[in-house]
Amino acid sequence: MESLVLKNKKKLGTSRRHPWVYSGAVAHMSPSARLGDILAVRSAEGELVAYGHRTSGKSIVCRIFEFTNKEIKIDDAYWYAKFHNALNYRKLLAMDGNSYRLFYSEADDLGGLTCDIFGNSASVHFGSEGMECLQDLIVKFLKEEVHIQHIFVKTAQSSHWIGEAPASVDFEEHSLKLNSLIESGQKTGYFLDQRDNRKLVSEFAKGRTVLDAFCYVGGFGLHALQGGAKEVVFLDASKGALANVQKHVEANFSNANISYETADCFEYLRKMESNRFDLIVLDPPAFAKRADYINQAARAYKDINLIALKKIKAKSLLFTFSCSQHISKELFRTILYQAALDAGRSIRVIRELGQAADHPTSIYHPEGDYLKGLALYVD
Repeated sequence: MESLVLKNKKKLGTSRRHPWVYSGAVAHMSPSARLGDILAVRSAEGELVAYGHRTSGKSIVCRIFEFTNKEIKIDDAYWYAKFHNALNYRKLLAMDGNSYRLFYSEADDLGGLTCDIFGNSASVHFGSEGMECLQDLIVKFLKEEVHIQHIFVKTAQSSHWIGEAPASVDFEEHSLKLNSLIESGQKTGYFLDQRDNRKLVSEFAKGRTVLDAFCYVGGFGLHALQGGAKEVVFLDASKGALANVQKHVEANFSNANISYETADCFEYLRKMESNRFDLIVLDPPAFAKRADYINQAARAYKDINLIALKKIKAKSLLFTFSCSQHISKELFRTILYQAALDAGRSIRVIRELGQAADHPTSIYHPEGDYLKGLALYVD
């Protein structure tokens, strides 16, 4: 087996069980190690500390999947045990519906592998060469153990169906009939991480006039309708996204009081009538995709929340989110504090929000805790 040797005093990350090995911590790596190869990670003294996959990242050169000081056999049975461990955890959650995240990268000790289940279909994304080498085994597991019929695979180079593509990727969430845009949509086709937060919106929506901003395929607005909202406005810059929202509405509701607005969400909020809505959901895309975008992103988050707080009715609800990994929970809360202060509104925090339990975070890998949100009551 190929090896990676850490520098003296440079094993801080691995000693704390962080699963990423950075290039600056490496003293030596087997010159014959290829991308995707399994590496035995050793201390400067030659002691085994972990096993990981060789990666092509500019800074991260190895993604650890096993911390151990004992030599182990890494074969199909080893990986099947990891897959089953992830599956058993999801079964423990007893989630409502037939959609869930089965594999979540480092949280499941499967760094670089993401898999979402939508009914009898699966969307598998490979973010590392090591996991991509396991594609055949993963497909076998999904078919034999999870009973998946249709599997969509996406790598850095290509994307394709394994076997026959389904006519439609249908699934349910909280009894709503939905469809995932596996091939053409964002990420895996539908944002399962917001499942619990969408349910919470439905519980507060009765009799309210709701704005679902950055709605994508309409998950929050659909749940608001399910919860008895008086009116829902779906807002997105993409006509294609709103076309899919309309299909979802037609599949689940009749005679609902709804409208569709194709517009830049910032501009719409600036121009919209004050006191029009008493429940607003702000779920924008990641404004900070890199660490050096934090200041720019913070200004954008403050701007959009400030406008919403100024325009929303009194005694209303604002559900606001950031999916930017580089925006911490503390920073996001500070941004909302500053927006509330500038808006001159009295704000109460109903609940701090995050990603659903099928998107767990390893205590050793805080980078996996990317979604943060606040449910606010605006006096």
